[in-house]
Amino acid sequence: MNVASATARLREGLRQLPAGEKRLLGAYFVLAILALTAGAIGAALLGLQLGGFIKLPPLSVFKALTVHASSAFFYWLYFVQAGAMLALILIYTPGARLTTPWDILAWIGLVLMASGWLISVIAAASGAAVLYSAPEPLTSQFKGGSVFLSGYIFANLGQILAGTVAVATAIKPKLRGLVKEWSAVTYAAALWNGLLVVASLIALMAYVPALQSLLGMPPFIRNFNYELSWSIMFHNTHYLPLLSTVLMWYVLTEAATGVKSIYGERFSKLVFSLYLVLVPVTSPYHMFLEPEVPASTKLIGSILSAFIGVPTLAVGLIIASSLQASASGQGAKGLFGWLRVLPWKNPTFAAVAMAPVNALAGGAVSYVLIQERLAALVSDTFTVPGYFHFFTVGMVSLTFLGALVYMIPALTGRRLWLPRLTTWLPYLLTLAVYVFGVAGVWAGYMGVPRRTVDVSFGGEAPAIWTTLMAVVGTAGLVMVAILLAYVVILGVSALFKVTSGELVDEFQVATLRPEDARGQAAWFAPLAAGTLLVGMYAVTLIAFLLVENLPIFAPVGGGH
Repeated sequence: MNVASATARLREGLRQLPAGEKRLLGAYFVLAILALTAGAIGAALLGLQLGGFIKLPPLSVFKALTVHASSAFFYWLYFVQAGAMLALILIYTPGARLTTPWDILAWIGLVLMASGWLISVIAAASGAAVLYSAPEPLTSQFKGGSVFLSGYIFANLGQILAGTVAVATAIKPKLRGLVKEWSAVTYAAALWNGLLVVASLIALMAYVPALQSLLGMPPFIRNFNYELSWSIMFHNTHYLPLLSTVLMWYVLTEAATGVKSIYGERFSKLVFSLYLVLVPVTSPYHMFLEPEVPASTKLIGSILSAFIGVPTLAVGLIIASSLQASASGQGAKGLFGWLRVLPWKNPTFAAVAMAPVNALAGGAVSYVLIQERLAALVSDTFTVPGYFHFFTVGMVSLTFLGALVYMIPALTGRRLWLPRLTTWLPYLLTLAVYVFGVAGVWAGYMGVPRRTVDVSFGGEAPAIWTTLMAVVGTAGLVMVAILLAYVVILGVSALFKVTSGELVDEFQVATLRPEDARGQAAWFAPLAAGTLLVGMYAVTLIAFLLVENLPIFAPVGGGH
């Protein structure tokens, strides 16, 4: 396959989809953008509160936090992932089509997911400040807690249908003899949807018994423990976006450069399969604070969790090494010479390029949280939201926004509005994410708790707490502004025939070929891996030093 056909495969595949499939994918993406907007509005209120710009009533803060976390961290990601993974199966699997009754089931699944989102958001906005996890003490305390949980149940039922339809769509061409062996893209997209079905079934085993308890019914699971069930379920739900994200890197890199993996399709399938093997067994690190979990289980969980970043890092390094070796084969010289030939003016490639930059920082800090001794000290501090925004915003959301920048104009045949601004947004977002993340992690190391309305504690807390959280709030507002800029650009591009934008055909592309990599040393992978290891060690060392030197105050006297 030459460069022109490699870079055109995704674009032309989207264009040639039947009208019914385009409508379904468009519905997924519209709901994703609406959910992201709702999450961004909640984030804006939290940023204004943390930055000291406004003072909201305590209940309003937690309502905003619930809307933000559930819409942005759950519904936005699952709408956009389900749509994008189905699109990849339809495009990269010869003969794959959504035929009846599978198309009807797909729409039913999407309606269930949309109903779940609306139910959860309306319940949270009406007063069910139950946070993202909806633990039993909150769901029973707030009116509408059971309604909020019902929204999650509807959404997971919809996801089971959506995942089943996608897997069936990938399998049918094989059964008809149209496909002998899946491509790496089809394999990974089908794997993601299979895991979606399993994760959603596990989620129902947490949400349904919890709802039964709230309604005064005996849970169908004996000795039901919501916190432990949530920890296992959340882990699978939490890490599914990593597989879909790196798959989008794989696909969008080819669309922008003509290069996929120089190591071959089978090796790519093996690496994608690591998510199935390595991610589920690492769930014990979510239970380090649970007194019922034995110390031996926590120790094993901490050791196993060291493997959690292996698949994501492996795919990222495969792609980067493939680009570096291919560019070197065309004459790129020096340590950074290969970077000069990449299409930095392509708005989709800019997003894909910046996403791993954010992931590296988040990954380095995450290894503090999977160490059993440190986890107990920082898990309930602002270190957690500080680090996971590197992933949720800087890595996953940025990747899928870059994907929508490509996929929506390709589906509609319309121009991308403000392409030059769109190219700059990933760099601006990365800067804001780093300011937010570094300040947030530092604040957590200094003891600032998460989910706290007033971190100054009436002036009793150290002044640096307020200062750091003001930085976090301000950076959060910048992040919201950039995300909403994406929303507006995508909305205008989808709804209006702008004349001053760019067609997807006009996006800048590189002219690299995998065959150019033959005989070239792919040195970038070990260099990047070594840099990450040094970063992980440095962040862990800083965590130990800061925690060891924190002052501990104990009241003396007072009779209590």
